Amino acid sequence: GASLGREVVAEGVETIEHGEVLLLLGCELAQGFGIARPMLGAEFIPWTKQWHPPATWARIQPLGRDCLGLLSAFIQVRSWIKRLREQPDHPHAVIPPWPMDAEKIDRTLTCISQHCGPDDPIGGMLSDIHDTVMHAMSPADALPTSALLEAIEGRFRRWELAVRFKLGIDRAD
Repeated sequence: GASLGREVVAEGVETIEHGEVLLLLGCELAQGFGIARPMLGAEFIPWTKQWHPPATWARIQPLGRDCLGLLSAFIQVRSWIKRLREQPDHPHAVIPPWPMDAEKIDRTLTCISQHCGPDDPIGGMLSDIHDTVMHAMSPADALPTSALLEAIEGRFRRWELAVRFKLGIDRAD
């Protein structure tokens, strides 16, 4: 939009998280059920006087291009965990494919190191999650869904909190 001199309005914002991602990407105009349900024209002005965006939105600054790899990894891993939670719990359940192949994990860890610094724990935390998932998904060590979730859930929560804080979307409120 900006490179063409146009304003862009994102449609379909259903959740606070959708709004957070859009703000991180620099999009400040949006519409969707996560903001308001459809309304009559006469209802619009009163709605604008009482509506306030979620507090987390006010703290978010758009990311530079160097952070997009971290945001992409965050969205992909969070989506994978959500799909994993939806799987039946038995040893032969089909575990969704892990979104991070060796090349992608290397690129993401390089991006994290460049953006966050080589000593920042976020890269090591993601690497630990990756190694745990790879080990748990190997045919020799295949785990039922619940065991895989148990193995990575705590690691994921710690990583998610660290990434949210780093990206300015912490849930302190």
